[in-house]
Amino acid sequence: MIKLTDVTRSYDEKTVISNLSFTFPDKGCFALMGPSGCGKTTLLHLLSGLSKPDSGAITSTHGQIAMSFQEPRLLPWLNCEDNIKLVLSKRQDAAEMTAKWLAAFELSDAARQLPGELSGGMKQRLSLARALAYGGDLFLFDEPFSALDPELKSRIASIIKEATKHALVILVTHDPEDAELLDATILECNGSPLSMLK
Repeated sequence: MIKLTDVTRSYDEKTVISNLSFTFPDKGCFALMGPSGCGKTTLLHLLSGLSKPDSGAITSTHGQIAMSFQEPRLLPWLNCEDNIKLVLSKRQDAAEMTAKWLAAFELSDAARQLPGELSGGMKQRLSLARALAYGGDLFLFDEPFSALDPELKSRIASIIKEATKHALVILVTHDPEDAELLDATILECNGSPLSMLK
């Protein structure tokens, strides 16, 4: 469960989130939708702990958080295989699991390629694969399908649903189809600054 109580966050004197209170359950999938600049990505950053609220409180029962950002944030000096293997370093079956996730996201043939050699869609898939490989009980995805064509999007969505079925998933998207593919409950981000989810 994640509970936000009167959360406010500002940047350069501009309030992006204002007195937001909301409770997410232990598991399920939720899609944050609303106009650009309404605070959706800021909310993800707050939920991940990458950003702290200026006031209010966020409490969570989740222990391990995996996140895929709007920009892939891959390590450019590591190839695809090593970008995933990095988050599996404590597992004895790291090589096997890396191969599994590369295959699932249709990246096996690119295993030895560096991020700079990949298309935008391949980078996005690698970022998602790395997040799922890391695992956890809370997954945060910012525009996870923005660089994927419809057919590929559908295949990737099925993988995400299966891998996160016992976790809480919160994603940001502008496309209702993304929410539908993940069987997500849509939460409208009303107003700017963001003050209510419904």
